[in-house]
Amino acid sequence: MGSLDANPVSFSAFPDDKAVFEPLNPEDVRAYLHKAVDFIFDYYTNVESMPVLPNVKPGYLQDELSASPPTHSASFDVTMKELRTSVVPGMTHWASPNFFAFFPSTNSAAAIAGDLIASAMNTVGFTWQASPAATEMEVLALDWLAQLLRLPTTFMNRTSTGRGTGGGVILGTTSEAMLVTLVAAPQSLLGRKLTTGSTRPSFSR
Repeated sequence: MGSLDANPVSFSAFPDDKAVFEPLNPEDVRAYLHKAVDFIFDYYTNVESMPVLPNVKPGYLQDELSASPPTHSASFDVTMKELRTSVVPGMTHWASPNFFAFFPSTNSAAAIAGDLIASAMNTVGFTWQASPAATEMEVLALDWLAQLLRLPTTFMNRTSTGRGTGGGVILGTTSEAMLVTLVAAPQSLLGRKLTTGSTRPSFSR
């Protein structure tokens, strides 16, 4: 990941002062991704034969890579070598068919490719204008999910007759979902009180 110095005094992104900083040089992207894909292929080919739980002790990686930051950058090949020799041996292999703890791996070939493309596009879809396609794909996917779960149309952003009264967002974790629920519940209660004069839920057929 870089040349390490126990007492770094400065950091340089370039081993050579004449080097040009091109983090998204298309040729580099192609070369790095070819090597990354080869690594992924080898990993999935061999993961079943790897021990599911690593035989390492707490703090092992600090001994492998040093606690101090790199003083200058290293080639991608060096990074990939350190990934293979230092990082992979310390991984719990959730992708292994021999892994039965917690919940099963949720990965797939399509998901890996999708992550790759999403990372390359580097989209931050926090508003419609920030990325119309990303925002609308999220809304559409959630409407699909509502239909697959046979939820009422009140859960949908759009229905066959037009704009719906529901909709939602994709959250990264259960903790995020709980927080959103706690924030939304008082707002829903307040809205019901302003509309009906009562905080008691009303049900209709």
